[in-house]
Amino acid sequence: MGAGDGLCDKMALTPDSAEDHAVTISRALLASAASEAKPKQFLQQLIERVGWSEIVKIGAIVLAALILVLVFKRYVIGRLTKLAEQTETDVDDRLVFFLSRLYKGLIAFVTLLIVLRILKVELTPLLAGAGIAGIAVAYASKDIIGNFLSGVFLLIDRPIKIGDRILIERIGSDWGSWGDVIDVGLRSTTVANTDGVHVTYPNGKLAESIIRNFSPNDDPIRFRVRVLVDYTVDAEAALEVLVAVARAQPDVLSDPPPKALLRSLYGGSSNATYDGALLELRCFVPDIRVRTSLRSRILLAIKKDFDAQGFAFAHPKVALQPEATVAREASNAAD
Repeated sequence: MGAGDGLCDKMALTPDSAEDHAVTISRALLASAASEAKPKQFLQQLIERVGWSEIVKIGAIVLAALILVLVFKRYVIGRLTKLAEQTETDVDDRLVFFLSRLYKGLIAFVTLLIVLRILKVELTPLLAGAGIAGIAVAYASKDIIGNFLSGVFLLIDRPIKIGDRILIERIGSDWGSWGDVIDVGLRSTTVANTDGVHVTYPNGKLAESIIRNFSPNDDPIRFRVRVLVDYTVDAEAALEVLVAVARAQPDVLSDPPPKALLRSLYGGSSNATYDGALLELRCFVPDIRVRTSLRSRILLAIKKDFDAQGFAFAHPKVALQPEATVAREASNAAD
């Protein structure tokens, strides 16, 4: 017997096995036909129960809702945005921004109510059940609802808007952020900090925080740089150097002009860690975003000019104690 005969024997089917094989194939074909028929049966039952006219109405209403969203966005929101840009107040800007966030949800809600009415669904039991279930859902999701309401108030009051440079103070265990607002939503607000990281704050936390907004208007922002110099330095000459350095910076405004003053004198007490005079440079910048780089350039220029004129910075004060005093304090600590 050759190899071919052996293979034929293995592939040969007995009458019983052939019958079983045919039954298996038939069941598979029936299951496939049934699975293909399920969507058709469901559609047929839906048509028999609802009717073609109601289905056509539902399709027309959904299509009308989609068209209404597009029309409302293009003509109503677009037109209101252009009108708001022409006014000097920002009240209309807030209303347009708030409306642009809510109109899709309102249209979807009204569409759902109309569809349920066409399907002859009783809304009164649903509303009653929704009231009871709403209490449980509201309690379970009170943080989400609080963030939503805070987002509504943020959109209406609009203490911040997209593009503003803000500083959020620390809230509890959450550290604040210094950066630009890139999105104000109904649930959360996203800030891009100066490290390029996008930080998302729940609106409930944001509403409880102290926010410093550096971009509400076009007024210049005052910028300060402080240096501590030794008592041997001529304070008036050092102040002139600070003003000259500020005037040489292109980011510093000439109106109001920069000025420098003697802020305080340190030393003379045991608690002072430095002995020297504190000088402060005050100038104005058009954009707070240049603060960090401008501070670095000003400090580098001040150090260069001070080194050239022999002005010394203040050094930490070091207190020397006699050896006997140190030994006595160590003995008292041991007792």
